[in-house]
Amino acid sequence: MHVQPESLATDGTNNYLYDQLWKLCAGPLFHLPKVGEKINYFPQGHIEQLVTSMNDELCQLKPIFDIPSKICCNVFSIKLKVETTTDEIYAEISLLPDTSEVEIPTPRHENNIQNINYFTKVLSASDTNKKGSFVLNKRHAIECLPLLVLTLTYIDSNCKILYKILY
Repeated sequence: MHVQPESLATDGTNNYLYDQLWKLCAGPLFHLPKVGEKINYFPQGHIEQLVTSMNDELCQLKPIFDIPSKICCNVFSIKLKVETTTDEIYAEISLLPDTSEVEIPTPRHENNIQNINYFTKVLSASDTNKKGSFVLNKRHAIECLPLLVLTLTYIDSNCKILYKILY
């Protein structure tokens, strides 16, 4: 079934009948933003799509993108289109970043980089006890774990620590 007659151009967004037919094919749950409307654009989806479409050799060179997780944009234009070979409908939406809400990033300085200390230890049966705790080297504890402040107001010496087991 071809939803677009041969006489119409591929980009028939100025045609009222074409627009209505396109929206009927899209279904009642489909929503298009209006031109000029503010929307949030999430670039992560496009980045993931780009990485999956790359060759295996290029996938090993994963780029580091320093962009925000969402970008506030204004809808600039909407073109309702149909893929002629598959009759699949899609919308081509052009966006312009909303510069009124742009945060100017502060430059990163070398002295702002936080050093992360860690250690690895293969646990044996003798390192653990029945209470769920384990023994570790004092030097590792001082370098990696937060300092316990034992004052009169803070009697409890238990401290929750997040850890990850790597295999």
